[in-house]
Amino acid sequence: MKILDVSQSNDTEAWLAARRGKITGTKSGKLAPEHYRGSDRLKINIDFWKYLAEIVAMEPDGEPPMERGHRLENTNAEITLKKVGISLDSAQFDTGLWVSDADDRIAISPDVCEKGDAPTWAVECKSLGSAYHLQAVVTYRIWQILQNNPSVELKQFAALYLPPIALDPDALPIDFVPEQYRSQALQYFVVNPDLQTLYFSFYDDRVYGDLAHDYIPITRDKISPDRDTLAARIARQADGEKATLAAIDTITKIMGLSF
Repeated sequence: MKILDVSQSNDTEAWLAARRGKITGTKSGKLAPEHYRGSDRLKINIDFWKYLAEIVAMEPDGEPPMERGHRLENTNAEITLKKVGISLDSAQFDTGLWVSDADDRIAISPDVCEKGDAPTWAVECKSLGSAYHLQAVVTYRIWQILQNNPSVELKQFAALYLPPIALDPDALPIDFVPEQYRSQALQYFVVNPDLQTLYFSFYDDRVYGDLAHDYIPITRDKISPDRDTLAARIARQADGEKATLAAIDTITKIMGLSF
């Protein structure tokens, strides 16, 4: 054992810096994964990804998340468009609001989209906290690698540490979008029937190297007959929204309300 001569009370910043990237007593309980009952797979929670972030990302500087997301939005989209080979000249960065022809109460605010009256592609930009960014990007990256190079070692790692979807060759890209954002991704397709591809883009400028950016291409024509297809999910979300609006209309009519 060695002792670092750093004072928690007299030099708090240095003490915090010394702890970064180390499994301390505070972190140890949360970073000791347990197996799921009857399974070899480990329970990996967000603390695992927070610890990874301490190693592969800079410490947050206190910038409010909303301000940070707005600041990085265009850069995020530009990186994605360059990767997929779309000219920035064809991109609309001030997109306004898309409103559905089916009902003008169904809408979406794109971050970036193709110029024109019937955009066929759009970009949804996310600049998440580093742990959540890494959780999404690493899982998707490993799934991609396994599609082309299914090594035994990587399969074993994914089976132990990652959600089952990472080993599912028939998974849809939208399944790798964090759950709380999947309905937002579907809404693009609900509102715009001409949309063919949504690039769901992740960018964290605090993460080192290539992991700082990645994107998930979600395409309308991705079909797997024996599974819950993207088209079925879009239709289900659209039907749910229409049912909600019909109920609202009924209530306002019964109550004699007008707006």
